[in-house]
Amino acid sequence: MLLHHVSYPVRDVQESASFYENLFKLERLPRPPFSIPGVWLGCDDRQIHLVLNEAGTYRTTRSPDIADVHFAFCTDDFEEMVERLEAAGFSIHALEQTHRLPVGLLQRERIVI
Repeated sequence: MLLHHVSYPVRDVQESASFYENLFKLERLPRPPFSIPGVWLGCDDRQIHLVLNEAGTYRTTRSPDIADVHFAFCTDDFEEMVERLEAAGFSIHALEQTHRLPVGLLQRERIVI
């Protein structure tokens, strides 16, 4: 079994779609005319479905936390992605962490927040 798509609530569908298309180079996909506005984006062989939610989040607090709806990208060129985000005007906090997997292997992650 494989994950096919994630659905992500956004305040402004077109602005959000442009963000992901321009910054992450995702491709806009055909979408049936559902009753809720949205955009489907291709991410390799998976999809991200942006759907209108005028609140923009289901969060009950003002600041984001890891319990909120989210997803993460994996890249083969971490430094290039950081440069692209900074060039787009984002303030970046990058960190590196290592996890021990159940089979005893170490997994190194580099994360941008």
